[in-house]
Amino acid sequence: MPISPLNGLLGEVIREEERLRSERSVADKNVRNDTEYIRKIVAGFNPIDGLRPGDVVVWKDDMKNLKWPHYNDPIVVVEVFDEPRRFVGDSGSPHWTDRYDFSAGWFNERGEFVVYAFDSRRFKRIKCVQD
Repeated sequence: MPISPLNGLLGEVIREEERLRSERSVADKNVRNDTEYIRKIVAGFNPIDGLRPGDVVVWKDDMKNLKWPHYNDPIVVVEVFDEPRRFVGDSGSPHWTDRYDFSAGWFNERGEFVVYAFDSRRFKRIKCVQD
């Protein structure tokens, strides 16, 4: 019997993605540059404790700095790095100071499974992998 992609963890992720997308519209976001709001965001700029492969994460509010995944698109942790990795490239790039401490995967708009590296300080866990 063929395995349906809507069973198991992938099915849970797809259902969670649909729920989260309905909660927040990316188009509604406003840029806020008052110092109190920035301090609040900085206070929440912490890595996820105990992150493990299989955990499901989404961007924290106002922490998205990449084109993909979109806000509220759940992604599944593939690997947690022993030591954070740094972006290697031109010092003029806005990503020059980025650090990456995990990789995660999801299906992109073309239906391809992709895996990218991310900074867990910008994400929040929405579902833990079961022990």
